[in-house]
Amino acid sequence: MQESTARDLVHETARLMRAVRHVSSPTPGDHGLTLPRAAVLRALREADGCRANDIAADLGISPSALSRHIAELEELGLLTRTTDPDDARARILTVSPLGEQRLAEAQRERAQRLIARFTDWSDETAQQVLDALTTLAAALETDPHRPSPASTRQQ
Repeated sequence: MQESTARDLVHETARLMRAVRHVSSPTPGDHGLTLPRAAVLRALREADGCRANDIAADLGISPSALSRHIAELEELGLLTRTTDPDDARARILTVSPLGEQRLAEAQRERAQRLIARFTDWSDETAQQVLDALTTLAAALETDPHRPSPASTRQQ
């Protein structure tokens, strides 16, 4: 890749991030689920309950930021904390039934906002963009200077 292309890619990625924040800004239909809070709930749901430190790295946020999101979600009644059966000092976080409901509602609301903005897009165009974004995200999540956990274990 040429340096000028890389600079343009950085610029357009930053522009995309600003646009996504704007389109995804909370509305009453989101029930207080900002994008970061929704990401925490999705990670907990995918993990089927886990300790907070198990998802902080996956989410790419600091433990203190995660702790803040967890406290806010708990206050909203969207997650629960239970004692870890393997370690009474630790807590397992799970998405509450209300959290599942609110997350689904917020995801539908955000999807509807995108549909309203892209009325002239075909499903094929949307899928092509999704594929490109998935490839971009995977590439950005890969650090070529750090060995993957799997390759470290094999040595």
